[in-house]
Amino acid sequence: MPKRLASDVYAIPVDFEGVPLTVYLIGGRGGATLIDAGVNSTPERHLLPALGELGLRATDLDRLVLTHVHHDHHGGSGALLEANPELTIGAPDLEARWAESPRRYILANYAAAFPGEVEASQPVLDRIVGLCGAPVSPSLRLRGGDTVELGDGTTLRALPTPGHSPGHLAYLREGADGPSVLFTGDAIQAVGIAVTGRPDMFLLYHSVATYLDTLDLIEATDADLLATAHNGPLDAEQGRRLIELSREWATDLHARLGALVRARGDVDLNSAIDEIAAAFPNYGRAMGMALTTAAHLDHLVVTGEARVQIRDQTKHWVAL
Repeated sequence: MPKRLASDVYAIPVDFEGVPLTVYLIGGRGGATLIDAGVNSTPERHLLPALGELGLRATDLDRLVLTHVHHDHHGGSGALLEANPELTIGAPDLEARWAESPRRYILANYAAAFPGEVEASQPVLDRIVGLCGAPVSPSLRLRGGDTVELGDGTTLRALPTPGHSPGHLAYLREGADGPSVLFTGDAIQAVGIAVTGRPDMFLLYHSVATYLDTLDLIEATDADLLATAHNGPLDAEQGRRLIELSREWATDLHARLGALVRARGDVDLNSAIDEIAAAFPNYGRAMGMALTTAAHLDHLVVTGEARVQIRDQTKHWVAL
């Protein structure tokens, strides 16, 4: 059931595999824009029925704008394009090539992330490829500062919000009556994602400094509503609390891994992941945990607490 957030903005729950997920619709019969597309099955299971409840069809969609090109955000793009061949698809320029090839996406985010150290199993990779859906070639390639015209003076301004992914963008709705709305995608990681029926998903970002800068940028917009992907729509106070919680977790992870390196003098990625997995047993030991752990270990180098040493083709972080 779509939930109206403003006169022309709706939140549409599109949970999959026990993972909470929300996409957003802007506009109506005069022209509609969808923010993110979910996974491959999302259009048939959730989006097209939700559009029907609002008196819309797939052909009423003018454009799909992606916050980033992870499988749970762009996987429904191909099915939407099949339902509406005139649909314009916009995506972050730095990630648009992932939408064109699930294999390219898998290589960049899973298979080649930590070769020989942390590798996803083939069944996991096959499942993710399936969730990616049919490949698409985004015709609208966006960068921070770009503006998407929605009609009637309403625009989306792209804000650079990397960290969770290298090209991640948030979109600020401007020029419309009512509350200001910022569509944040996965830019605010908080404590990860609570999943039903299997282990929770650990928070995921590739760079600590970049992630913290993104949190500052989002907070500085002072938007009335934060339209998040996995925490749903939040009012300003709820958004501030989620941002502060995100900072607290990043600070805690930095302290934990810094203490580990100092105590042992030398750690590799797998030993650090062992420590994090033991400290947070409700989370799955998956690629997200590996990426975030590696980001924090690298941040110890930035802060002058460790140096990197390569031994036997394995990266080690050594205390200073």
